[in-house]
Formats: sequence, C-alpha cells, structure tokens
Amino acid sequence: MKIKVGYSGLARAAAGRGADEIELPASADVRMLLAEVARRYGAPMQPLLAMTDKGVPAVLAFVGERQVCWESPVVLKEGDEVMLLSPISGGTE
Repeated sequence: MKIKVGYSGLARAAAGRGADEIELPASADVRMLLAEVARRYGAPMQPLLAMTDKGVPAVLAFVGERQVCWESPVVLKEGDEVMLLSPISGGTE
C-alpha cells in the first residue's frame, strides 16, 4: 500500500525534502513506516527516530489529524497521510 509521508522541522532537513510516498505491506503500522524512513534516510534521520528513555521514538507523528500514541500501535491503510515532526523544546529561562 502507498502512504504519503510529510516531513517538518528537523525531519524535513534530515530527509532533504518535504514529502514522500512510501510503499509498505498491507497491515503495516506507524512503527514499520518509521523503520522504512530510517532505512531510506539513514544517519541524518537516526536521532529523530531513536527511542527515548520511555521506549518511544523522539519524533512526533500524526496520521491525518490524529497524533500517534506510541503505546497503541496505529495500523495504516492505503492513502493515509502521515506527518513526522521533530519535537520543539527550548525557550527562555
């Protein structure tokens, strides 16, 4: 099945583009999509896809308008649009 993937922030910089269309097997979930993105873009994308101390990827993912909760796998379907964004932190103290 084909999934549309958008990249924003550091994910866009790591991919070198704003979007992709990625082919995945039927019944693939968002974690499988992240594995394919990691395979495709390698080292520049690794810090965003690395697991945090909570055992979830550092990147934020949205399927359509819904944010992915990493504790509950989200199975994708043909034509889904997934947005990957790097979390934002910082500010003034």
